[in-house]
Amino acid sequence: MKIEMLHEDLEKLVNQNNNIKKINDSFYLDIASLVPAFYPYTKGKFFIEKIKDKVKIFYKNVGHVSPTPIVVPKYIPLGENFFENIGLYIAEGQTSMQTNSKKLTKFSNSDSELINSFLNFLESFGIQKEVLIAEIQVHEYSKFSEDKIRSNWNDKVGLPKGKLHIRWAKSQSKNKSKKLSKRFKPYGTLHVLFDSTVFKFLLMKIIEFVRKIAEEHPSVSIFILRGISAGEGGVQVNPGTGSLNRVSISAVKPENRKFIKKLLTNIGIEKTLENTTDIFIYNYFNFIKLDNIGIFALCSSKKKLFKNTFYKLKKSKGGVPGKTQDNILKLLKHSNRLMSGKSIAWYLRFGYKGIMCELHKLEKRGLVERIKRNTIRRNETNYLWKIVNKE
Repeated sequence: MKIEMLHEDLEKLVNQNNNIKKINDSFYLDIASLVPAFYPYTKGKFFIEKIKDKVKIFYKNVGHVSPTPIVVPKYIPLGENFFENIGLYIAEGQTSMQTNSKKLTKFSNSDSELINSFLNFLESFGIQKEVLIAEIQVHEYSKFSEDKIRSNWNDKVGLPKGKLHIRWAKSQSKNKSKKLSKRFKPYGTLHVLFDSTVFKFLLMKIIEFVRKIAEEHPSVSIFILRGISAGEGGVQVNPGTGSLNRVSISAVKPENRKFIKKLLTNIGIEKTLENTTDIFIYNYFNFIKLDNIGIFALCSSKKKLFKNTFYKLKKSKGGVPGKTQDNILKLLKHSNRLMSGKSIAWYLRFGYKGIMCELHKLEKRGLVERIKRNTIRRNETNYLWKIVNKE
């Protein structure tokens, strides 16, 4: 269903701009259409040469050394993986275009699953592993040897051992036990780098374009959110019950928090909390929306934690809404009396708004009916509910 929605939105975009093409029922991003006339930082003129199904992109600086050209496919396939990886790079990639960052496409993570996803994304542009630079940042408390660490990453992501350079990071704290907590990664964090000024600029233009269409099209928002959450999403658990307490998405830059909140609004989540580094999502029904879009589909460890803790939360609230309706009917039948929505919510340990939503559904089905109170006391609802006895 989500893929069908994406295809419908891409169909609309084909007719709205020249950046997206439809070829044999598939959608593609026209790379050449995103290249401007001049490189904005040096005013060097861009040139594009077509080579069969590829394009050679470069620009020439006046009075300065010109960067190495790149050759990429003329069209890049658009689909869920493309948009997920754009979201992933927004979360975990280097997007700065300051002096020292203009030439480096850099992606960092300690999860090999996400590293592999980004490597496949680079491969779709014709960038092979052999031309990449790889650096492993390892904490000084790691008990593994350099050879063991290289072998681990070589096995998981396929980068040659000779390409894997290790940099040891010293602790800033004297408290060793504190550093060996959740954030400690025994095999370190892998930084994947591609040294190309032209490609970095092209990637930033692609991200700029995708951000615009994601804000306007909910189907694109879904896959961007998946990527961002895989990289910077977190699952906080209630320590007392082991059930889901909240979902967080880290975003230090204000413009990124604003962008993420817009994407969340597109999928029906309007109320969130935030501070200067994170966005926090609460509420059972918001969790249902996150579950429906597969918010952590890219990261199996986060997906497992979200699913398990959300399942516990659903059990504590009487189950999923369908099962909640069954529990409401059982309660009304066995109580053999009129009950208010608040009383039903209290007995079933379920949110009042959720119970009222399910009661109205049951009323439409003709399984319950509401009776207006003769007198209403303070803090009481106007109606009581009873089960409809069908002979």
